[in-house]
Amino acid sequence: YSGTFWEHILKEERLKYLNIKYLSLFLVPRPVLNTEYDEEGDSLARKSVKFRIDGSQDLMVGRANSDATADCFSAKSARDGVPTPVIDMRHLLTRFSFEVVAGDKTAAGLEVQEIAVVSRCSGRMLVVWHPSQAPASDLEKIIWDETVDTLVLMQRPVNEEGATEYLQELVPMDAVTLTWDDELDLAEDTIPVGEALMVEPNKSEYKVRVKTKQVLDGGGTNIFWSTGIIRFADEGNAMPGTSYKVLVKLYGLYGIELETSLTSWYEGEDITVDTAE
Repeated sequence: YSGTFWEHILKEERLKYLNIKYLSLFLVPRPVLNTEYDEEGDSLARKSVKFRIDGSQDLMVGRANSDATADCFSAKSARDGVPTPVIDMRHLLTRFSFEVVAGDKTAAGLEVQEIAVVSRCSGRMLVVWHPSQAPASDLEKIIWDETVDTLVLMQRPVNEEGATEYLQELVPMDAVTLTWDDELDLAEDTIPVGEALMVEPNKSEYKVRVKTKQVLDGGGTNIFWSTGIIRFADEGNAMPGTSYKVLVKLYGLYGIELETSLTSWYEGEDITVDTAE
């Protein structure tokens, strides 16, 4: 953001503490700042921006460090010529990285094509507030709406030389094939997949959906979805600014043999329906 933008915020809002955000979705010169209101409809000394995430973006806010920057880089410190504020940036979302592994021999040769997590995905993020109305925690810096989406795991692109492109948009994850060691009767390796997913924090459970493809005995293929739940120990919740590694165990389809037999119909009593009644 330009100095003019922040100068406008400092002068017009007259807020001592400056808060900024970093979000790829909102890297524009002048985001739309919305005034927050309380339950009675009275305006608050808080400003927010709207957002929508797809799992590849991070939400961060920061406040000038009062121990490192005079007056937390307020309008006063700006007028006094403090050149560079020290901003402590904090992650507001929960991060999941994924590995996949065969759960048993039925998953040998199973191709994992897509992994997704169900999460709320839009709302408003507080970026400026008066000290008297500061959020009590990082969790209160995001006001989520009730829009839920399936956030799909992506990966960083790789160029023709095989080098990872860190400054390019993420792309769909490459499919990976699971393996199984018949002699040892266990999975050969866990396989890291994708980059990571950033999701709504402070939940005790997250639904995971995995798309897989399996080659059938007859030579055909079958594409199906498996579901699972990410649960946290001791009834805890996922914390903001925290990264968790999720190991997904997958299972393939297997043949089912059925034996059927036919039984004759039993003769029942005769029944009369009288429509004149």
